[in-house]
Amino acid sequence: MPQAKNSMRPISPRCLPCDRSGVTCEYYDATRGRLISRSYVITLQDRVRALEAELRTLTEEEGDFSHNRDELVRRGGLVRLSAGDESVRYLGPSSGIAMSRLLMEEAKLFTDSKRISELIPEVRARREKREARMQSVVMTNAPRGERAHINIFSQRATMFWPVVHEQQFAKDLEDVYAGDEDPYKNYVVRMVIAISLHKLEPQYAGLADSYYLAAMQLFEEVVRPRDLKALQCLILVGQYSILAPTRMAIYFVIGLATRICQATGLCFEKTITSSYNAGLESPLTLDMRRRLSWIVASMEYGLSHTMGRPNAFGQSEDEVDVEFFSTAPDERITDEGILPGPDCERKVVAIYFFKMRMVQAEIRRVLYESVGRGPIDDSDPWFADMEQKIQEWHDGAPTDPAWCKPWFSGRYCQLKIFLYRPSPQVTQPSPRAAEICYDSAAYIINLSKQQMEKGATDVTWIFLLNLYMSLNVVLWSVSYANIRQAHAREDVEELVDVSLDILEQCTDRWPGTEAAVNLYSVLSRACMQSYETQDPSQHALGGGFHTLVSPTRSHPHRHTEVWAPRHSLARQTPRRSSTTARYSLATCLTSPNNSNSSSHRSTNSTNSTNSTSSIRSSSSSGNHSLPNSTSKRVR
Repeated sequence: MPQAKNSMRPISPRCLPCDRSGVTCEYYDATRGRLISRSYVITLQDRVRALEAELRTLTEEEGDFSHNRDELVRRGGLVRLSAGDESVRYLGPSSGIAMSRLLMEEAKLFTDSKRISELIPEVRARREKREARMQSVVMTNAPRGERAHINIFSQRATMFWPVVHEQQFAKDLEDVYAGDEDPYKNYVVRMVIAISLHKLEPQYAGLADSYYLAAMQLFEEVVRPRDLKALQCLILVGQYSILAPTRMAIYFVIGLATRICQATGLCFEKTITSSYNAGLESPLTLDMRRRLSWIVASMEYGLSHTMGRPNAFGQSEDEVDVEFFSTAPDERITDEGILPGPDCERKVVAIYFFKMRMVQAEIRRVLYESVGRGPIDDSDPWFADMEQKIQEWHDGAPTDPAWCKPWFSGRYCQLKIFLYRPSPQVTQPSPRAAEICYDSAAYIINLSKQQMEKGATDVTWIFLLNLYMSLNVVLWSVSYANIRQAHAREDVEELVDVSLDILEQCTDRWPGTEAAVNLYSVLSRACMQSYETQDPSQHALGGGFHTLVSPTRSHPHRHTEVWAPRHSLARQTPRRSSTTARYSLATCLTSPNNSNSSSHRSTNSTNSTNSTSSIRSSSSSGNHSLPNSTSKRVR
C-alpha cells in the first residue's frame, strides 16, 4: 500500500496513490482498530443520502398529502414537538397522526383551503422561541411541613410508579434536614417536593419549578454511576416531565433509563436474580431491581405508543421477561426478607397498569407496525379475540381505591379506540367500529369533565393527549352516516364544547392548549358541516370510500367562511382571546390569537401550535358495550 495512505481523505471515492498502484483502497480506522475498505464507506454514504431523501418526503412543510386514503393513514410524519424545537421528530402511526390528517382532509372539503399547509400555516413558518416560565430562583432549603409533601407523593405519585422505598426515603429525608450533603439524597428529596407541589393547586407551579431546578444542578453527578440510584433519579425526572413542561425532553430521559436497564441486566429475570441467587443481594434490593425495571419498561412502552415508534426495552417485543415486584407495603420489605400481610393497594394498581401496557403493545404491533401481515378489516377473528382480552382485563381491574374502577374504565375505552380507529392495517373502519369509537370517546370526555370538576386528576400532557384523541375521534366519526343518524348534531356539539372547556382550564399549566382550542374551534365547525349533506361521497373520512375527494371551489356544501366565536359551536359566547367575529379558515389560523407570546415554559410534548402534533391523538381506545352506560347521549 502506498506510503501516502495515511493522508487519504475519507470522503474521496478513491485516492490517487491507490489508483496509480492498482491496490485495494483502504484506510485505517483508529476507533475500530482495523482497516476499512473505501467501497464500504462509499456505500454507507450513499445509504445515508438515500435515507435523508426518504425523510424529506415525509415532511409536511413543502408538499401536501396524497389523496390516497391508505397512504394518509399508514405514513408517519416529521413534526416539531415544541415551539422552540429546531429539529423535526418522527411520529409513527400509533401516535394518532393519521387522525389529524383525516380531520384536515374533512375540513378542506368545507373551506377554500386546498392544502394542509394553508390550514396550518405554522407548519411552514418558523415559530418564535418562547421564554421559559420557570423561576430563576433556585430553592436550596427544604420547605417546612415536609411530611405533608411526602404524604402527597406517597399517596398520589407512587400510584403507578413506586420508585422509592418509603422507609429508606424517610431516612434520607431526615438526613437532608440534618445537613447531609449527599448528592443522591438531596436530589431525591428536592424532586419529591417538586412533584408533590405540582400535585397541588396551579399557583404552586413556580415553586415546584424552583425545587426542580435545584435538583437538576445535581443531575449529572447522580446519574453518572448508572446504577439503581441513577435509575430512580431518571424516573423522578420522567414523572416531573409528565406533570409540567421541562427543558429536558422526556424521550431523552426514558431512553437513558432504558439503556441503563439494558447495561445493568434489568431487562431479564435471569440477570436480575443472579446476584441474589449468589447471596450477594438482599430481598429488598431484588424487589427494587424488579420494581425499577417494570417502571422503566412501562414508561418506555408508553412513550413508544405516544410517538408511534417500536419499543426497545428488551430483546422481545412480545413480553417483558421480568417477574412483578412484591405487592407488600414497603414497611414489610426489608433486607432480611418480605414479611407476610395484606397487599398494598397502590402496588396492586401499578401492576395492573403495567399489564395494560402489554395489551396496548400487542395492538400496536399487529395494527400499526405489521402492515400487510395482519387482519385486513375489523371483522377478522383477531379483533374479537383482542376485544375479549381487553374486556377480561377491564373486568379484573382493582376496585380499591374508589376512583380506581372509573379510571381503568377510561383506559379500557382508550384501548378500544386504539383497536378500532383507522390504522395502517385497517385504513377504512366499518360503521360498527366508528360507533364503538364514538361511544368510547364520549365516555372519556365525560369522565374527564367529572375529574376536572372534582379535582380528581392531574393535568398531565398524557391527560391532554387523551382528550385530543377523544375529540379527534368524535369529529372523525361524524363522517359516518350511522353516527349522524344515531346522534343529533346538538349532542355532538355539546361533546366538543365540553372538551374545549376542559382544554381552556389547562392553559395555565400547558400554554400550548390555547392554540389547540383555537384550532379545534375551526376544525370542528368545518367537520360538523357533514350534517348538512346526505351524499357519502362528499366525506373524506367515512362512507366506505378509499379515495379522498379533492376539494374544488364548486363544492355544493363548502362554506368559504366559518363563524368562529369562542367554541364556534352551540354556545355563541365570545372567545376570551379574540375580538373579531368572522374568519375564513386560513385567517383564523394565522391570527395572532393563535400564537402565545406570553412568558411560559417551553413545552416538550403538547405544544399545540404544531400542525399535526397539536391535535393528534395518542393513547387510544374504544368500546361498544361501555361500562356505566357510556353510550348515552350527552346533554
